[in-house]
Amino acid sequence: MKTRQRIPLVRAALAACALMIAGVAAHAQQAPLTLPSMKFLTAPLVSPSAGQTYYGGATTHSSSFTGVSGFEGRPPEIVELARALKNDPDLIYEFVRNHIDTEFAFGLRKGALGGLMDKSGTAFDQNVLFVETVRQAGFTART
Repeated sequence: MKTRQRIPLVRAALAACALMIAGVAAHAQQAPLTLPSMKFLTAPLVSPSAGQTYYGGATTHSSSFTGVSGFEGRPPEIVELARALKNDPDLIYEFVRNHIDTEFAFGLRKGALGGLMDKSGTAFDQNVLFVETVRQAGFTART
């Protein structure tokens, strides 16, 4: 490209930059730029025994199959999960560890079925899911 042909392109680019800078400057004069802020707080740690005392032993989860005929045992999702994992405790453990995300809260929140459906739960929910699935597989387990 010849020099004469480049000059109008350079002028157009400079004019566009000047308009952009003028627009940014006008916007900056209209509203001051404020950045979001955070406040970091600290608190004493709570031991599990103190948490258990405060929240109590009762859980708030519920089974949607309570009182429904035909679902007296475990939920069908737990039964099918154990069957799909070949009733193998090692595969069940790997499934819970690799596919159920951890929610950082204290206590049983969703239960086995809720944790399985949401693919997440507290450590208590993960434990109950593991134990219920292992029990369905025919092994003895306790929480």
